[in-house]
Amino acid sequence: MSARAGPRPAAGGLAPETLLLAVVAAIVLLLNQPFWQAALAGRAWGDAATWRFVASSAAVLLGLHAIPLLLLATRWSLKPLLALLLLASLVSQHMIQRYGVVLDPSMLRNTLRTDTREAADLMTPALLGQLALAAAAVFGLWRLRLRRDGWRLPRC
Repeated sequence: MSARAGPRPAAGGLAPETLLLAVVAAIVLLLNQPFWQAALAGRAWGDAATWRFVASSAAVLLGLHAIPLLLLATRWSLKPLLALLLLASLVSQHMIQRYGVVLDPSMLRNTLRTDTREAADLMTPALLGQLALAAAAVFGLWRLRLRRDGWRLPRC
């Protein structure tokens, strides 16, 4: 037996980091439509500067979202963390697009103080559709098999 250090052989499945980056990229690119519409308003799609702006903005947003998650996520917390992030992103996008709200700290505090009647008024078919989409995404997320790579120290 050799005493080499390094990653263990892959046991099949998707690397946790790859899954995290894929979900965050989908959230940044697909679930931030109001941001992208505002950021790209008045820009020409045929202009190379527009594409550089999109690429650099997406890279910065991806990094700002992914770095804290990469630090927090473990093998056991990754899927619940991503499921919560997907659910929150889909519901947030719905509220922003439907009602034109800005999700700031006071709005989030107000959300926690909402009573049952107010919450029932917000349960529209469009929101239920977003929740169904979130449920499908979370179901697919849970069905993915993750690799169990890890580091091992050499035996002395």
